Amino acid sequence: MPSPASVPFNPQPSAKIPAPAGAPAYVPGAAPYAVRRAATAPETNGKALASLICGITGFFFYFPAIAAIILGHISLGEIKRSQGNAGGRGLAISGLVMGYLVGLLVPAALILAAMVLYLTPGLAR
Repeated sequence: MPSPASVPFNPQPSAKIPAPAGAPAYVPGAAPYAVRRAATAPETNGKALASLICGITGFFFYFPAIAAIILGHISLGEIKRSQGNAGGRGLAISGLVMGYLVGLLVPAALILAAMVLYLTPGLAR
């Protein structure tokens, strides 16, 4: 038996092998396999990004926090209905959390400030 090094390399097959029944015939120059596109990330939902931005600006101005809550809920519904074609779920949740935090903390801080002013003698009178 000859060693593998002594056998000359022949890239061309000596006999043509027929394609299986139902398979397409070999086309010279074509790729011998199916070309697939790379998987792409789903497109980010614009309302989710707007919810995040409104949630951040809600820390400085109160009313964007309300928009963050509304946009966050709308975008979560759209993302859920898109069946994986839309992304941005984390952005929407972050906007919702910040919107609810601001929505709860600002009124609580105002009530606390009013109580301090009312209960401290000589401050507000």
